Amino acid sequence: MVWNFSQPLCRYLYRHRNKLIFTGVFVGGVVGSLKLAEYTIAEFFAAEQRNAAENQRKLQTFNQIHQHSLALAEAMLDSVIERLEIIVDTDAITRKLKTSQGNKVDLWNELKIRIFTKISTAVFVVPILLIVVQTQLNQISGYTQSSTETDEQQEEFLSTPHKYLLEGGIEKLVLHISGVAKNVTGTMPLQCPMNSTALETIIRSICSSVMSDTSSGKFSVINYVFPQKILDLDVLSSEDSLEDNLNFWFMQTLDILDSPDCMRVFVHCISESISSLGNEMQDSIAAKTPNAEEENNFSEVPSLPLAKTLPLLNAKLKSICSKRFLTELSSLEIFQKFISNIYDSFLSVF
Repeated sequence: MVWNFSQPLCRYLYRHRNKLIFTGVFVGGVVGSLKLAEYTIAEFFAAEQRNAAENQRKLQTFNQIHQHSLALAEAMLDSVIERLEIIVDTDAITRKLKTSQGNKVDLWNELKIRIFTKISTAVFVVPILLIVVQTQLNQISGYTQSSTETDEQQEEFLSTPHKYLLEGGIEKLVLHISGVAKNVTGTMPLQCPMNSTALETIIRSICSSVMSDTSSGKFSVINYVFPQKILDLDVLSSEDSLEDNLNFWFMQTLDILDSPDCMRVFVHCISESISSLGNEMQDSIAAKTPNAEEENNFSEVPSLPLAKTLPLLNAKLKSICSKRFLTELSSLEIFQKFISNIYDSFLSVF
């Protein structure tokens, strides 16, 4: 019975052996493919989870650097503004005007030039300080992963721009801006009506003229935050300078800050700063002119004589140099993209 059953089965298997082999191979291939697909999908999701975790870590680090940069820039600004108020002293002229000392017209004209110089300088200094600090902290974040730098090197690296800004950078910037401010506002009568739009136009004109003035070379942020010995590193080619970690860091900072991308960010920050200042001045002028809409038949923007506008503008110095102002600039899309590119580039290199 068993023999009779097995013989037909053997003949069947022999007759259909190719089909059975093909079926076995096909089924085996399908099972293997499914297993491979399952493994590949598992690996894909595992890799995605690792990438997500890494991206989250990078984002947290980037945000921490951003917060530290804001805090450091804010702390540095306090001393910078104190120095600016000493260099561009408007209080002395105000006291003379109150005590009727000297020619009042000359004093008012001098006060006008100094106030526009002080405010325009602040508009420059805030983005400069913010960009420099953000750039340097992102550099240090990359360096600490591969180099053996000391705390003293980090401190010198971060403090050098701030120290030079206080010792000579602000004076150099004020000297440049004051000459332009005198040319732009010197013949402007104190009785002329002035609104926030006109003020914006004046300050934009001063800033634009400063950045386009090539009499002392191309305008660059680095000229106001680094001493000449650091600027000279940019042209050194000796191996000794490259072997020095600190000099190498400074050279990379110079490359970043002197790049077209940095200049675009800086110009955009200047523009946004002036716009924010204009909005604040509009509110301040409006508060001093309750019947502005009745008095200004041809414009809805309230205005005051320039002489009455100057004290309001002078009072905006602390507002320009505030944490809120720093936060607004650092939140700009173009600024975030610029700093993010620096952060990513140093992470990938180091």
